[in-house]
Amino acid sequence: MPEINQSSKFYFDNPEVFEGVHHARFKPESDFVHALLSQHASVASVLDIACGTGAHASLLTEAGFTVTGLDLNPFMINFAHQKRPTLAFLLGDMRALPFSNAFDAVICMCSSFSYNNSNEEITAAIQGFSRALKLGGLAIIDVFNPLSLLEKRAFRHEIREEAKYAQVGMYSVSEISIETANQLLVEKRSLFTREDDKLVQSDVTRFRLFFPQELRYFLETNGFENVFFYSGFDLNDRDLKGARLIAFAKKA
Repeated sequence: MPEINQSSKFYFDNPEVFEGVHHARFKPESDFVHALLSQHASVASVLDIACGTGAHASLLTEAGFTVTGLDLNPFMINFAHQKRPTLAFLLGDMRALPFSNAFDAVICMCSSFSYNNSNEEITAAIQGFSRALKLGGLAIIDVFNPLSLLEKRAFRHEIREEAKYAQVGMYSVSEISIETANQLLVEKRSLFTREDDKLVQSDVTRFRLFFPQELRYFLETNGFENVFFYSGFDLNDRDLKGARLIAFAKKA
């Protein structure tokens, strides 16, 4: 398998594009995290892993949490510092977290956890999440839900997105395939200018696909308990038929 820099792609290395394209998702996702964590009165400090531009961190700070953001992409971290200078952001890898017994909760949103493709990477990341948490701390991990593809018996091999990218003067065409032996969804995303259909850049990303009991196993064998799942950013969405698989767990 050729080596791919999972943390470097056009809209990661150009954070203003990422924030413009994804702005609509940040508020509902942050509201969900806020509502879930607020069920536990002891949560004050939050580590936002793969924080990107810091949008979630900013909204959760407004909600009353003390948030530290961490991301592997230096362009994202520089943008977060510049746009949100009062917040704490660090450059770092989720598989080698430099924290111990430091946070009440950790979150990892936007399928970023799926960039851990191998079992070894997954284990290293979850063990780091556990180390970073205080006893009884909480973890929220948001990834794709492959069960939704099985339920609907539908898989799109090409996806064209125009409306989401219009405000940055581009459109996106994604070619999707599955590496079945490695349980990976492979996306080749090409960005084009709307004005003259000129190719801006193509990036390939490999996302690990997690099934609920698989993710439960990784969590429970690496320091977590009381694992349950949501399939959307709604506390009542527990049927696992939605496009997301959101794991919620407690450090044992």
